[in-house]
Amino acid sequence: MDNGQIPDSRRVLYYVGIALIGIGIAIFFKFGFLTPFPMTPSVESELLPPFGPAALLSNEKPFIERAQEAADAQTKGCLFGMALALIGGVLMSIGREGLAGSGVILDPRQAREDLEPWSRLKGGIVADALDEAKIDFSGLKAKYGTAELPFDERLRRLDQLRKDGLVSEAEYAEARKRILADA
Repeated sequence: MDNGQIPDSRRVLYYVGIALIGIGIAIFFKFGFLTPFPMTPSVESELLPPFGPAALLSNEKPFIERAQEAADAQTKGCLFGMALALIGGVLMSIGREGLAGSGVILDPRQAREDLEPWSRLKGGIVADALDEAKIDFSGLKAKYGTAELPFDERLRRLDQLRKDGLVSEAEYAEARKRILADA
């Protein structure tokens, strides 16, 4: 990734995700709200049974069957629309944040790389806000010193490291000598 830009493949994935969300929502509304549902039986088919030779040739389904088929079609259409929107959301997330950044692959190093443009953007926004507010932090180090711990606290922490077995006696003695020399 050069100059903190998002690769073209991820951009395409992001926009395909947006398109799938739009199509999914349109399909959901079409089947959920805009498709007519047969509410009443037709007079010819339900109230008056067919007589004569026409009854043998009639292949019209009863109202209950037509209503059940319409309800099934509406349910399937709504579910398909929701599935498309969900898939679009996942693709959008992967396109925006990368595979590791979106949590599909659990790799912290790759996630850091994938999210680098967004981290850079957030830092830039904070820097712009500080510049806009005319806040200068350059004199703070001279006024308050470094953020280094006092020597006694450093000795306590070094001693705890030795007790936990994280540093050897030789390393402990050498580090203790340096801390005391700096104090």
